[in-house]
Amino acid sequence: MFWVIMKISLSGTRNNGESSLKWKDSTLSKLPTEYEELKEQVRSFTVELIDQCRNTDEVELLLKLPGGFDFDTQKTEFPRLQIALDYKQKEFVAQSMVQQVLTGHWLGEFRSWPRLSLLYKTLHILGRLLLFPVLCILLLVIPWVPRLRKYHSPINRFLLSLSSFLFFFMCVCGVNMMNVGQAVRGPPSSGFEPVVVIFSLGHVWSSIRQFWAQGVIRFIRAPWNWYDLCMHFFFISTFIFWLVSLLNLVSDDVNKAKMERKLWYKYDPTLVHEGLYAIASVLAAGKLGYYCLQSSRLGPLQVSMGKMAIQIGLFLVLFFLIITAFSMPLTRMYAYYAGMVRNLPGGKTASHQSTFTT
Repeated sequence: MFWVIMKISLSGTRNNGESSLKWKDSTLSKLPTEYEELKEQVRSFTVELIDQCRNTDEVELLLKLPGGFDFDTQKTEFPRLQIALDYKQKEFVAQSMVQQVLTGHWLGEFRSWPRLSLLYKTLHILGRLLLFPVLCILLLVIPWVPRLRKYHSPINRFLLSLSSFLFFFMCVCGVNMMNVGQAVRGPPSSGFEPVVVIFSLGHVWSSIRQFWAQGVIRFIRAPWNWYDLCMHFFFISTFIFWLVSLLNLVSDDVNKAKMERKLWYKYDPTLVHEGLYAIASVLAAGKLGYYCLQSSRLGPLQVSMGKMAIQIGLFLVLFFLIITAFSMPLTRMYAYYAGMVRNLPGGKTASHQSTFTT
């Protein structure tokens, strides 16, 4: 009788445990779906809230609300928009009235820019390239002048930044072109080196300010910030080896300075800074892709190429797995024949080489 009661109680406990486990599994399986539905509801709610605004003034007032924006170091005109970007609320950012506010803020008084032809835009950028030193000095000294007020808009700042970087890139290319076939040890002497150093230090200072304003999380989320850090590293390393090669040139005698290039030490500072500067030049050229993102034609193309590169990388991973899966058993099959010697006519021999290796 006792064993019958124990069996009944154990079976009841087991049934209760199984039912509770089934309930937990069913509940946990529903949670991701419910959270996804809740996320979509929140996304649609923000867009519907913007749809209730009657004009762009109300949208602009809504975007300027600082609630939830906890970064005191970053000064932004639209905190609500920055929060939407942090949480990847694409529907909110792509809403038509939000885009109207952003377009008006981006263009400022230069509202005719989107309607200009490509030739006129190119000539305008070249004109900025010639006048940007004067404009920068005027904006620093007398920024309150009414004629200079239009240059405070984001698009004019962007064009000035583009002109500045184009001038910097031309100086970088000038250092490369003026020192082709350098056969003397020491730093390059094209005359563009001080300009490259000043601009590079300015870019480093700009990245430091951006890091301080955005914070660690937002700074490391942007891939172009990592790109800038790599470019800064190679330029600063180049400048260090320029100095080292100059010190070596001063300390060595004249004969070592005029030594043939093929007799240089393989880790000579001149060879090192040439390699570092070559990498830095390539990165500086690639930085122009950042400015191409603002183009309505080149921007989507660049994004598509980035997505394509990710897919190619995934394909290469799968291809490597397949090759590895076939190479391991084939190596095992042909391992016995490695090193075998066969006699050939004429007294010659031929040894079997290892066909597959892992």
